[in-house]
Amino acid sequence: MRQAAKHDLHTTEGLAQVQHLRFVLSSGEVDTQFSGMTIRGGVLDDGIREIPGSEIIDGRCALQLPRLAAGCHRYDVLVSGDGTDKPLLAGVIHVTPRVTPVDVDDNAPADYLDIVIPADEGGTITVISESPAWVDDAVEKSLQERGMYVTPVDGETVLTMSAGTSTRDFNYFTFALNSTYISGHLAGSYRLNKIALQTPASEANGTRWMARLCRYSAGLALPLEVLGTSTSTASWTSINASTMECHWNFDGIAVSAADRLILEVYAVDSSGTTVSKALIAYGAAASHGGTEGVLIASGDKLAWRNYSRLALSMSVAYDAGVSVGGIELASRRHFDALAANVAETGKQIADDAAAAQQAREEAEQIASGMTLTAGTITTGAPGSQAAAELKPGSTAGSYTLDMTIPRGDVGTVDTSQAYTWTQPQTYDAMINANGGINIPLAAGAPMDMMAVNRLYAAGMAGVTNIYTQRTYLDTGSITATGAAASTAIIPGQYAKTVIPANTHSTVVHNFIGPVGQWNYSSFAGLSVPWQLSAAGKFAIGIGRGNKTVRKDLTLDSYSIIPGNDLAYNTGEILDITFTNVRDTTRSGYEIRVREIYCTESTQRWKVKTTTSFIPASGNEPIPYIVNKIIYQQYAPRSYIAGDYGDAYGALYLLTGGGSNQQLWKIATVRGVTTFETGPGFSSIVSDVLGVSGGSVGLFVGTAERTNYQPGNVNPVYYALEAITSNAIETESTADFVDINEPFKS
Repeated sequence: MRQAAKHDLHTTEGLAQVQHLRFVLSSGEVDTQFSGMTIRGGVLDDGIREIPGSEIIDGRCALQLPRLAAGCHRYDVLVSGDGTDKPLLAGVIHVTPRVTPVDVDDNAPADYLDIVIPADEGGTITVISESPAWVDDAVEKSLQERGMYVTPVDGETVLTMSAGTSTRDFNYFTFALNSTYISGHLAGSYRLNKIALQTPASEANGTRWMARLCRYSAGLALPLEVLGTSTSTASWTSINASTMECHWNFDGIAVSAADRLILEVYAVDSSGTTVSKALIAYGAAASHGGTEGVLIASGDKLAWRNYSRLALSMSVAYDAGVSVGGIELASRRHFDALAANVAETGKQIADDAAAAQQAREEAEQIASGMTLTAGTITTGAPGSQAAAELKPGSTAGSYTLDMTIPRGDVGTVDTSQAYTWTQPQTYDAMINANGGINIPLAAGAPMDMMAVNRLYAAGMAGVTNIYTQRTYLDTGSITATGAAASTAIIPGQYAKTVIPANTHSTVVHNFIGPVGQWNYSSFAGLSVPWQLSAAGKFAIGIGRGNKTVRKDLTLDSYSIIPGNDLAYNTGEILDITFTNVRDTTRSGYEIRVREIYCTESTQRWKVKTTTSFIPASGNEPIPYIVNKIIYQQYAPRSYIAGDYGDAYGALYLLTGGGSNQQLWKIATVRGVTTFETGPGFSSIVSDVLGVSGGSVGLFVGTAERTNYQPGNVNPVYYALEAITSNAIETESTADFVDINEPFKS
C-alpha cells in the first residue's frame, strides 16, 4: 500500500488557512482519476480535531485547516471514495505564535500544493509546492517567446453609497466595500483614486480639509492602520444651490473587497498643523450592522457615535483583463462564463429548431388527411386507471385508437364514511397517508401475521426507549438572581423556583449525564419539562463551542452568546421568547425563536428569527400550558453542508389545555454536528418577568437526550413531524448584533 507523503504545513496561531491541492501526473498534466472522491483529515490538538475536506473536482480540492494553538501538531490526510481510506499526506503543522489578538476576519494566506500519485501501489507520493506567481511567470515567459507581450488593461468604475439629506458631523466614518449599500463593479481588489462626500454648501468656507484612509482593526484602537493620505487638501464642486461635493485624490491605494475601511477627515491650517474641527456631511440613519457609521475618539480607542451612512462615492481602478499585441482580451473568468453561456444558448437554439421542425412535419402530415379507426376496447377493474393508445396505421395519416375503460361507476368518494377493502390490494406507486394509517389488532394474540406485527411494533417502541437517555436535573446547583427561591420538589428530578411579585430573575438549571462519549457524541435531540406562569424566555446552547451566560437582561437581550469573544464554532444557541400577551383578534399567542449560528465560509455569526402563532383560549395562557420544550434533528449536520444548508432540526412545544392539538412546531433550525466529547447540552437558562399581582412559578424537570439509531437516523424526529402542527409564520436572517440591556424593574 502506498504510504502518505511526508509534508509539513505552516500557519499562524489562531488563524484559519485554506490548503489547495491539485493532483497532477508526472508529465505535469492534471490527474482526474480521483475526481468524485473526497479528502478528509485530522490534527492532534488537545484531542483529535477534524480537518473538513471536500470533493475532488477536476483534479482539485481544498482543506480548511482549523485555528490552532502555537506549537507543532501532528496531522494526516486521507483519500476516500472506493470503500477504503488511503493515506495521502502526513507530517506536522508548525504554528507560529501570535501576540496581536486575532480578529474574526483574520486568515492565514492560502497555500497551493501539487501532488503526484504513482500508479504503482508501492511507489512514493510526491508533493510539489509552487506559488501561483510561478505559474503566471511561466505563462508570460511562454507568450513572450512566441512574440506576444501581455499588458494589463485597467478599468475604472465608481462605487457609490447613497444616503439621505440629514447631516452628520464627524471625524471618522467606517464602511465596508462589501456593504449592501455600495454598488459597483464586482472585483476582488481595487486601487482607490478618489473619495467624494456630499456636504451642505456652507461647508465650502475655506477650511483646508485633509483625508486619510485606514483599515479597521480589532478593537478600533488608535493609532489606526493608515493605508494612505490624500495628495492634497479637498477640492469642491457645486451640485446645486444647497449641496457641494467635497473630494480628495489618492495615489491608487490598494484595497480589497473584504476590507472594512475608516475614512478620517481632519482640518489643517496654512502650515499643515491639525485644527480641531469636524466636517459636516449629508447622511441617513442605518440599522446596527457594524459595517458603517460615524465614530468618535474616546481615549485611545474609537467608539460608535451613531449608526449612519454618508453620501459617499469612490473612484477605483481594477484589472479588467489583458492586452496581447494591442488587442484587449477577456479574462479567463469572463471567457469561461461567456463560453458556457454561448454553448448553452446554442444548444437550446438547436433543440428548439429541431422540435419546431418535427412539430411542423407532424402537423403537415395530420393536415394532409387523417383517418381514425376504433380498435380494441377492453374493460379494466373497477376504479382502475383509464388508458388510451393511438397507433399509426398502414397508410400515412391513418391511426387506430385502442382503449381500456374501468368497469362500473366508481362515483364520488364520501370521505366522511369509512371504506373497507374486501380483497388484497397491490400498488405500484407511493401511497401518502399524512393522517396516519389505523391498523386494527384483534383481541388476544392469534398466531398469525397480526401477532407478528404487534410484536414488531412493541419491539421498535422498546428500541426507541433504549436509544433515549435520561439527563438528570442537578437540583443542588440551581442558581437564581434577585429574591427568587428554588425548591427541589423531587431531588435530582423536579424543581420549582418562585419569583416574587414585581421582580425579575435569571434561573440556571444544570443537568448531569449521560457520559461515555469520545470524539462523537451521537446527540440527536432533547426533551425537557418546562412550565412558566408568566412572560419569560428559555435559552439553551447545543453542540460544540463555549457559551457565555449573562443574567438579569431584558427579554430582547441575549442571555447566552457564543464564548471566547465570538470565536468560530459549529454549535449554536436557541432562545424562545414568550411575551404572554394574547392576541384577542386572532385568539392566540405569538412566540419568537432566535437561532444564533456561525457561517463556515466567512466565519461570521448570524441570527435566524422565526415567529410562530399558537391558538389558545383565554383560560389557556402561554407559556403556562407549556409542558415540554423539545428539540430533535433527523441526522447529524455535515461539515460540508454550507453556511446554513438544510434545516436538520426543529423546535417543538408540547402543551396542555383543552385543545385537540398539543404538539406545535415553532421553528426549523440548522442543527449541529456530533463531533464533540460532550453530551450535546448541559444547562438551560430561563429569564422570568415578575407580575404585580403575585408571585410567578417556574417548573423544570429531568430531561431526555435522544441518540441516533443505525445509519445516523433519528426516528423520533420523523415521528414528531408526522403528528405535529406547523405553527411557523415568518422567518428572517441577519448578522448577529449583540443585545445586552440590563433589566429595569
